[in-house]
Amino acid sequence: MATEWMGLKPLAKFPTVFYSLILFMCAVAYHMLQGALLKSNGPDSLLAKSIGKDTKGKLSMVIYAIGVASSFVIPVVSYIIYAAVAIAWIIPDICLERALNN
Repeated sequence: MATEWMGLKPLAKFPTVFYSLILFMCAVAYHMLQGALLKSNGPDSLLAKSIGKDTKGKLSMVIYAIGVASSFVIPVVSYIIYAAVAIAWIIPDICLERALNN
């Protein structure tokens, strides 16, 4: 629904704000799920070692929050922000690579 609404009105403020909030909430939900998995597996698990400090995940959440704020002012800027986050997630995580190789 949000994607269709943005597709119909790509430069409108409210569809972009709605979509931005959804992306931010997805990042928060991912962070909560990751925390629950880490808690159930323990700090010495392979999962904990592969996640590491999760700098990319935490930074993505902050950047999504900035995208939400910018969508109120200039919606196009939030599109650029979300594209940058998507590109950043294409790059493999060093901690994951290191944990899988050991």
